[in-house]
Amino acid sequence: MGMIRLAFTLRFIVCTLSILLTAALLTVVAYPPAIDLAAVPLVVFAGFTVLGTRDLIQTRHAVLRNHPISAHLRFLLEQIQPEMRQAPQTPISTSGCSRCGV
Repeated sequence: MGMIRLAFTLRFIVCTLSILLTAALLTVVAYPPAIDLAAVPLVVFAGFTVLGTRDLIQTRHAVLRNHPISAHLRFLLEQIQPEMRQAPQTPISTSGCSRCGV
């Protein structure tokens, strides 16, 4: 009973919903007319399911296991941090600007 209650806590609700939506979309894809409509959402939610399951199983980063969405956002921002910190290579010129009065 504890595992079922844990699956519906706020931390794991996105992973639980991804698993349920993947299962539902798999049943929809089983019927030939709906294959085109359900293919893209199936791939997206299956990817979320694999990512969430990998985060729960891994033991290297506790932040990924406890807060997977925030942790992935944090790691993404850490990767693009050097590009965000770079200053423009050429200074912006204000000469000839009619609004500046220069």
